[in-house]
Amino acid sequence: MPTPLPDLLHVRELDQARVLLHPVRVAVLQRMREPTTVAELATALDMTPQRMNHHVKALLEAGLIEAVREERVRNFVRTSYRAKGKVVWLSPELARDPQAEAARERDALSLSALLTMAEEVQHDVGALLSRSHAEEVPSLGLRLEVHLADEEARRAFAQDVLDALAPVVERYQGPADAQGPFTLNVLCYPKEAPDGDS
Repeated sequence: MPTPLPDLLHVRELDQARVLLHPVRVAVLQRMREPTTVAELATALDMTPQRMNHHVKALLEAGLIEAVREERVRNFVRTSYRAKGKVVWLSPELARDPQAEAARERDALSLSALLTMAEEVQHDVGALLSRSHAEEVPSLGLRLEVHLADEEARRAFAQDVLDALAPVVERYQGPADAQGPFTLNVLCYPKEAPDGDS
């Protein structure tokens, strides 16, 4: 039986981050909160098993997922994989890479992950709206704006958010059969100034 899934998967290495630049791999990782096979992922994301196997292999070699179960089916072994954490957290340390290309890769990864998260929220909330007329659907929305002085302040802010949230999630984490699960998404991005504003 697989061990309990950690809440956070810390991505601290740039090589790991590069693997996630492909949007399909972000979607695959989100579906791996429970053990799943290449064939199941291929069906869910409408891809051939061969293409999906390529993405799964990349995630496995980067240390972002792990094999948790093997079953022999006729003449081959069917492997189930699972992510190493429920939520991917890109370490602020990645922003300290002095290479401009590395910084651009980091930014592209972060924005791709935000877009995938936003699409998932839209899908989930749309499904919940169809239920809200017949039953109570508890939810919480919070929107804030923060002005950060410089790059150093931005990195410190990101680390402080992680340090604050991780113990809260751990404190209130109930058993697998408790109410929920509830999804908590934290998104932070620079706001584009309206036309004409500096």
